[in-house]
Amino acid sequence: MTPQEFKQKLDHKYGEAKKLSAGDDGFRIKRGTAHVISGYAEDLFALYAAQIRKNRDCTYLVDHSISYRETDGARAKTCKPDLAILDNGKLTHYYDLKMNLGFSRDLGHFMQEKQDLINGLKTADTWASVTVGEKKERWGITIPKTLVYHIVVLYGWNISEEQMKANEALENELSNVELTILFPRKGKDVEISEEAFAILDKSLESISELKR
Repeated sequence: MTPQEFKQKLDHKYGEAKKLSAGDDGFRIKRGTAHVISGYAEDLFALYAAQIRKNRDCTYLVDHSISYRETDGARAKTCKPDLAILDNGKLTHYYDLKMNLGFSRDLGHFMQEKQDLINGLKTADTWASVTVGEKKERWGITIPKTLVYHIVVLYGWNISEEQMKANEALENELSNVELTILFPRKGKDVEISEEAFAILDKSLESISELKR
């Protein structure tokens, strides 16, 4: 799947999300807010990632819980990446997919929390809760020292240029956090960032993701 095909599929789903799921049967039924498509976006991103990585021995976990216990006897903590890639029991890639930047216009506190999260994972007893058929299985996993929390933003609006520059400056200082915006807005147009996709593809092709 190319970046262009990725965007076309996403745009098509956006268009469909504005329609009535059950039709109108000739009645004047009008939908206002579009259906949520974040779940579809996660699935599409996972497929894109798998096709770029080209490794059928990996497991691509979409929206599964990862738990970790930092010390013996401590209460387990849980996080849920939108996409986690496991390679022979090793968590090599951790992606948090955002539709746009409206979820947190000031990313500073959010990114610092994720910096601390990855630090915790790297020193903890860690496992994944994986749904297999009708059952949940517990898979023990290891965390490489190179693991980063990769925030992938699809549409880069809902934020000022000044805020974005401040967020990028902080991201550059954090060793465990990566921020990539795939479709930035230039004026009224939305464009595909070839640079962002190149960064994303390089991270996926790596055995284990490294901070740029």
